[in-house]
Amino acid sequence: MTAAWSTVLANRLGADRVLVGGACARYRLGNLVPAMVASPTDEAEVAAVLATAARDGLGVVPWGGGTHQSFGRPPARYDLALDLGRLNRVLFYEPADPPVPPRAEWQPLPEVTWAAGPVRARAGLLTGCAQRYLLPGVNRASARVLAAAGYDVVAPREQGCCGALHLHAGEVGEARALAKALIATFEGAGVDLVVSNAAGCGAAMREYGHLLQDEPGWRERAATFSAKVRDISEVVAGHAWNGSLRAVPVSVTYHEACHLAHAQGIRLEPRALLRGIPALRLVELPESDVCCGSAGVYNLLQPSFAQRILRRKIENIRRTGADFVAAGNIGCLLQLRLGLREAGLAVRTVHPVELLDWALHGMPADGRGQRAERRERRDGAAGRHTTRMLKTKEQAMGAQVGQQAPDFTLVGTDLRAVSLQDFAGKHVVLAFYPAAFTGVCQKELCTFRDQLNDFAGAHTAVVGVSVDSPFANKEFAAKNGLTFPLLSDITREVIARYDVVFNDLAGIKGFTVAKRAVFVIDRAGVIRYRWVAPEPKLEPDYAEVAAAVKQLA
Repeated sequence: MTAAWSTVLANRLGADRVLVGGACARYRLGNLVPAMVASPTDEAEVAAVLATAARDGLGVVPWGGGTHQSFGRPPARYDLALDLGRLNRVLFYEPADPPVPPRAEWQPLPEVTWAAGPVRARAGLLTGCAQRYLLPGVNRASARVLAAAGYDVVAPREQGCCGALHLHAGEVGEARALAKALIATFEGAGVDLVVSNAAGCGAAMREYGHLLQDEPGWRERAATFSAKVRDISEVVAGHAWNGSLRAVPVSVTYHEACHLAHAQGIRLEPRALLRGIPALRLVELPESDVCCGSAGVYNLLQPSFAQRILRRKIENIRRTGADFVAAGNIGCLLQLRLGLREAGLAVRTVHPVELLDWALHGMPADGRGQRAERRERRDGAAGRHTTRMLKTKEQAMGAQVGQQAPDFTLVGTDLRAVSLQDFAGKHVVLAFYPAAFTGVCQKELCTFRDQLNDFAGAHTAVVGVSVDSPFANKEFAAKNGLTFPLLSDITREVIARYDVVFNDLAGIKGFTVAKRAVFVIDRAGVIRYRWVAPEPKLEPDYAEVAAAVKQLA
């Protein structure tokens, strides 16, 4: 059969781009060596190879182009290596907007994100096998929004794929195995409901009762699990936010993912979520429930038809004049992003829960969309990039006592990403300081160092943030014996979110640093104490900070 398959592929790609036998050895994965290697050069050839593999039941593993086979379990079958190193272009790539976020952003969610205030229920969150790497911000926003709505959010690290794509490809046996593993994982987590923020995954999980109906010992378990599945819009659309939502002054059109509108019948909740956000203008999308062309793996297996469908969708989006197009499914978001880019439109893709997260915790620095960003590139003079990151009337975050602390991800002295959510379950003393190696900063952070034992007894972590480089912070920490994290806000985005920007330090034009400031944040992520120095030479009242921590113990 290998000879027959290789002949088919050689006829399609050319004999020089199909390897068999010993030439495949360098594509080894553990103890597995593929029978063949195919090297397509464009999307049509990729689609042709995948179609051949699907027809004949070949086990395919992508290879090359900088991919890393370092996560996930080894493949059950490895008949064909799909070498992507010869592709004639990189899909979805634009220097300002990488398709796959930096590895630093792949940090998993905390296993538990505690509810802010009284607990309504314990919600399991499916993080998705693709979304956790391609759109990790959607998962972070989902956890924050659910916690703000009163849910303890559980994201088990051992959770795997839901099996949706396997079902699309006809791999029913593998889909059943994945479904069983996922059911067992969330059963062990003791959750009251299972929340999905990806329509395709949610639709698949709701069908587990049918998928496993003939499996001994699994029929009832699967039905019970499926009954707990909710799309995130169902969970939060009707929540009473009691005036805690901030204005999000953007225009948004909404694309209905097929697996949300048709497979799950969820149409009203996403729109209700969007309409509940102050200042957001919802523009109805013509043919909003018509497919975008993603359709699971359809855009890979039938790219020409998928492109025709996508072009029609993009034209409808263009007619709305909206700043953003929202969709509740990762496949749709990636497909729409491709279509918008190829059409040259400055419309941005966003998940509805991200917009709600902006209303709760503040818009990101580029929340006004690419149009505003490109306008500023055109009109702005030197320094406008930094100015855009800093506080403006539209995007002031106003981190005040009683409000949810804005989340962030910054680089530590070991060059690893650290998020505020990494400290979930603990209280946090968040200390902003203007510059490493200055006398007052040294005295301040050394004082917090000396209070660490007291803080640890109160289940409290200390975190320092400045605009210094991680290398300067590393030397500063070593010199002063600082063992708590020192994080680098080089872009000045976080100091803007916390409204602690100090411009023109020491009279140096354009030298923007952090104000000296201390925030005490409780384990639910709510700010309980705030102090901001009017000028850099002042120190915090350390006894007052300690008292604020003690009140939380």
